[in-house]
Amino acid sequence: MTYSLRALVRLKPALVWAVIAVAFPAIARDVVIEADRPSSGILSVRIVQASDKPYGSPAVFETNVPAQVSVRIPLPPLPEGSYLVRVLHDANGDGRMNANAFGVPTESVARLPLAPGSAETRVTLLPPPADPRAWGAGVMTLYASNPYRGGDRVLRVLPLLTYVGEKAFVVGPRAGYNLFKNRLASINLTAEYLFAGDAFDDSRFLDGMEKRRDTLMAGADVNLRFGDWRIELAASSDVLGRHDGQEVELSVGRMFRGARGSITPSAGVFWRSSNYNNYYYGVRADEATDSRPAYDPGASVDGFLALFGRWQFNDRWSLLASLRGEWLSEDIQDSPIVDAEFVTTTFLGLNYAF
Repeated sequence: MTYSLRALVRLKPALVWAVIAVAFPAIARDVVIEADRPSSGILSVRIVQASDKPYGSPAVFETNVPAQVSVRIPLPPLPEGSYLVRVLHDANGDGRMNANAFGVPTESVARLPLAPGSAETRVTLLPPPADPRAWGAGVMTLYASNPYRGGDRVLRVLPLLTYVGEKAFVVGPRAGYNLFKNRLASINLTAEYLFAGDAFDDSRFLDGMEKRRDTLMAGADVNLRFGDWRIELAASSDVLGRHDGQEVELSVGRMFRGARGSITPSAGVFWRSSNYNNYYYGVRADEATDSRPAYDPGASVDGFLALFGRWQFNDRWSLLASLRGEWLSEDIQDSPIVDAEFVTTTFLGLNYAF
C-alpha cells in the first residue's frame, strides 16, 4: 500500500520522516534566514510542495524559532522534488501576517523556491513594505473642470494630512476605519469631504441662486481582492444636512506595482439620489428666470474612469496622484445650469512621512 506525502503529514513528525527516509531517495537541506533587525517575535518557517497552492496547503515541514538577525534551520530529509519555503517575521507573535488598513503587510515575509540540489537555501528578510503606523503631512492641489454654465475651472491648494495604521487611515479628504479584513476581503467605515462649492461660486450665470456648499459624505465600503485585481462597492450619505442625498459606487481596478510605487487604473458606475442631483444640478422655483427655468433632474446612473498612483522618492518623500473622469447622465446635461457632458477631477499631493 502506498501513501501520499499529504497523508503522511497527518502522522507524528518523527514517524513521517522515518517513513520518507526509507521509502524515497532524499537529501538533507538547511534554510539560512538572514534579516535586517528582527529583534522581537518569532520567525515562522513553512515548506510546501511547489505544486501546492501557496495558501491553505498542508505543510511538509514547519517550525517557529525566536527572531534573530541570522539563524540556520536544519530540515529533515525531503524526497526529491520542488518545494517552496515561506518565512514570516511574526513580530508580535499573533500567528498571522499583519497588514495596515490598505492591506499592505507590516511584517516581513519572503517566499521562494527551495534551492534544488543544494545543501542550503538562503532567505533574506527585507524590511516590511509598510510601518504599523505612519504619519505624514504635506500639500495637495485639487484641479477640477466646472460643470456649470459659464464657470471657470476650480483650483484649490490645501494642506495634506496622511495617517495609515492597522485599522484607520486618513489620506487628504478621505478617511476610513477597518471593521473586517482578511486576505480576500475587507469592510470599512468611510468618510470623504466633497469639494463642490467653489465650482458653483465661479459661474455668473448662477447669480441669484442659493449657494451650493461642500459637504461630508460618510458610509461604508466592501473590497474584494483577487491577486492584483480589486472590486469595490461603496455607499455613502450626506451627514452635514446639505442635501441629505446618497451615492452608491461599484468599481473594478487592477494594481500595477513597481520598485518605488504603484499605479491603479479603475472603471465603474455610480448612482446618485434625486436629493443629491437636485441640490447640485437643479433649479428651484424661486431661483428660476427666463433663461434659467426651474428644473428637477432626479436620480441618475453614470460611469467613470479613474487612475491612482503613488511614487516613493525616498524613505520620507512621496507623491500621490489621482485622476477621475465622470460622464454626466442626460438628465443632468439637460439642466439649464449645466454646460458639460464629462467632468474631470485631478488631485496631486506631496507627502512627507515622519
